[in-house]
Amino acid sequence: MNRKIDMKLGKYKTSGNCSFFDEQEIKEKLREIGNPLEKIIEVIDFEMFLSLLETQMLNHNKKNNAGANPFDVVMMFKIMILQRYYGLGDSQIEYQIIDRISFKSFLGLSNGDKVPDEKTVWAFRESITNKGVIEKLFAAFTDFLESKGFLMNEPPFGCGWTQTSPIGNSCSNSLCPPIEHSFDERA
Repeated sequence: MNRKIDMKLGKYKTSGNCSFFDEQEIKEKLREIGNPLEKIIEVIDFEMFLSLLETQMLNHNKKNNAGANPFDVVMMFKIMILQRYYGLGDSQIEYQIIDRISFKSFLGLSNGDKVPDEKTVWAFRESITNKGVIEKLFAAFTDFLESKGFLMNEPPFGCGWTQTSPIGNSCSNSLCPPIEHSFDERA
């Protein structure tokens, strides 16, 4: 018998119809399960990084409005956070942002929003690294989270996010040991 007919006859659960509230229902389910990115958004106001990012990253000597506007620098820093703690390369972060509702939500993006491509992510990281800003940003980020009672456990070689998660060790670096993801809220 045809599988589509089996579905229509009620032999299996149907996949349902798309509704206007599907994305909201998925976000609520993620919240219920325990979305670590949502916990971070609840405790940290990322605008605290805006001043440092804008003074270091934006071209203040631009003479005209030619060329495309840059992506929001705070969102780009959040992408650096996702890369570091999930162990994702530039092409993988682009894919994961497009694919994952939790990443889009963390970045403040909706389904129709433009996502930075891998070259844009690479260029941003190179720029904040060359200007000596990246480690200052990550130090401030982890210090702030720790001051709010959260502990970030970053495995060696920058491969891993610290939350019990089905993603496993997604780092492509063969030197990375298998990791146990955990994002601990201090008691």
